[in-house]
Amino acid sequence: MAHYRKIDTRMALDRKFNALTRDSKLIFFHLLTHRHLTSLGAMHATLPGLGCELDFTTEEFESAFDALCPSGMMR
Repeated sequence: MAHYRKIDTRMALDRKFNALTRDSKLIFFHLLTHRHLTSLGAMHATLPGLGCELDFTTEEFESAFDALCPSGMMR
């Protein structure tokens, strides 16, 4: 168990985070906590592969994922 929090608890109060759909929030958490995420925030993955990990169809995942980029929460 970690001795410190890796995810800032103030995220729950963030206006941009709260404007996301439930699926987009799940994807955001998944990306923040993914086992292949580097300390620089980089990850080698495909959208269909990430969607499969969460049991999303490709279309469901891409729709929820696309909402993260314009919000500035992910690049």
